[in-house]
Order: sequence, then structure tokens, then C-alpha cells
Amino acid sequence: MKSRLKAGVVGEGDDRHHFRGFTLVELLVVIAIIGILIALLLPAVQAAREAARRMQCSNNMKQLGLALHLYHDAHRVFPPAGIEQNGIYRGGWSVAILPHSEQREVLDLLAFPAYHYYSDPNKSVAMTPVPMFLCPSQGDTHTQHFRVSGKTKEQYQGQDPYTIHYQTVAGPTPTANEAYPVEPSTGNGVFAVSGVIYRDSKVSVKDITDGTSKTYLVGELSWEKSSVFRLWTRGCNTLDCASCKNMAYGINLGEYATYMNGSFNNCGFGSEHPGGANFTMADGAVQFVSEDTYLGILKSTASRNEGEMLEQP
Repeated sequence: MKSRLKAGVVGEGDDRHHFRGFTLVELLVVIAIIGILIALLLPAVQAAREAARRMQCSNNMKQLGLALHLYHDAHRVFPPAGIEQNGIYRGGWSVAILPHSEQREVLDLLAFPAYHYYSDPNKSVAMTPVPMFLCPSQGDTHTQHFRVSGKTKEQYQGQDPYTIHYQTVAGPTPTANEAYPVEPSTGNGVFAVSGVIYRDSKVSVKDITDGTSKTYLVGELSWEKSSVFRLWTRGCNTLDCASCKNMAYGINLGEYATYMNGSFNNCGFGSEHPGGANFTMADGAVQFVSEDTYLGILKSTASRNEGEMLEQP
């Protein structure tokens, strides 16, 4: 005889298939477990995203190193951080490498040496971002543009031009017990001159006697508190360089607004990557340098021909 009960239907007086929902306590327990799992997963997701951003930053710096070496192949020297020519302050090394980094169309918009880097039409060109100049870990959109309180002279038609998050290493500055060479400026600190790319430099690979794999070429300067973001087209003048920095402080130290007392040229290299910053070496390789690295080692690696032999104390 066929059953009078259809599948899934409980017959009258039959309690073998009694169904019930979650109790409130069980529901809260499930929600708590899901919350814990999300809390455990979120740091891993954020770490993976930061790893990807750091890799992209490293790739940017590899491109910069390649472009600088292509410039060297063409001119037999690395480009200067900036120069003055016939009373005109020309663009920085970032401008010089444009034809060597598939950015020729941007270079064609610039008017050097007829106009300063801070005057039209050159300032308007800085409204065009160059992706390889921007670190993706510096997520604040304000700092991907020029942003320093009161410095409105670098704005263009009321808007903030784009900046650059990478600057060349001009060389170390000396303390009382050191003899690194420097040149004076009319303000904002001295100009270091024992690195590879600095104000008015004309350095070739053969001049890097400390070894290209042991000498910094470009350093990352994208940390939020540095407060030194300027036009990506800028070079140097008699006061300061916005395209290179002295090695005077450790990684993520030497905040301009708080510690520098107007010494703009000494603001420390650093980044928003946890624990350190990327550097391009003079051979084109990219290294991640820990923020715990001894300043003496940073200085010795920032010079090209001093022959230092320093170890972490």
C-alpha cells in the first residue's frame, strides 16, 4: 500500500520529522564566529594588498633605474638633479629621463630652457600625472599632488599639480667627525655632492668607485609626514632641490616641518610601506631598506667614492 505521506510532509500525529529554526543564542554564536573569521582574514588581505603595492613601487623604481641608465648610455653621464642655465632653473632629472621612459609626448609639452620649471607653460605640464613617479602605497590623494600649507605659489589655476615620490640621493651630509663634501646654498641647508645625482652633477658609472651595487641612486620619499611634496617637474635652484635629498637622517626620520628648521634639503627618505623604503641602486637593482638600518651605513651607501667600511653597531 502506498504511503499516504508525501516526501517532506509530516503526517497528522507524526513527530519523526520535527523541524525547528536557530535559537537566538545559536544565531549570536554563528555571527560571532563569522566576525572572528573576518577579523583574522582582514589583516591577511591587507598584507596581500600592501605586498602588491610594494611590488608595484619596486617596479616603478626599476623603470626609473633603467631610464637613468639609458640616459647615461646616450650622454655618458647621469642627468643632474637640476641645473641653472642662463639664469633659468631647468627641470629635474625626472624631466631628463622622459624620452627614455616612453614619455616623449609629455616632454614635448615642456619649454626648457626658455622658462623656469615653476612658470608657464612648464607648470601646467605638472597637471599631467606620470604613473611611474607615484607610489601606490601613498594612498592619500592629496599627497599624490603638491601639498604643503601656505605654498600656493606652486598651484596652477587654483589646482594642485602632481608630485613625485622618488628622489635621487645627493650624498651624505657630514657630522663633526665626518668629512663628506658639501656645497653651500643660500638657504634650506647644504647641497651634498658625493652621491651620484645632485645639483649640477656630471657623474658617470666610472666615477662610482665604491661599486654600483653598493651605492644608492634613487630613494623613495613618499611618507606622509615628510611634507616635501612638490611639482614632479622641479629641479634645483640656489636655495634647495626638490628632485634630490641629502642622506642626513634615517629612514622615515627627518620630518621637514618639525625637525628640519628650514633645512629642506635634508628631509629623510621614507615610505608608507611597513618597516622601510625602496631604493634603486646605481646598478639598477632595487632593494628594500629597513628603517632600523644604522645611519652610518645609509651614509656610506649614499656616497659613490668615499671607500667607507661600516657595519651595523
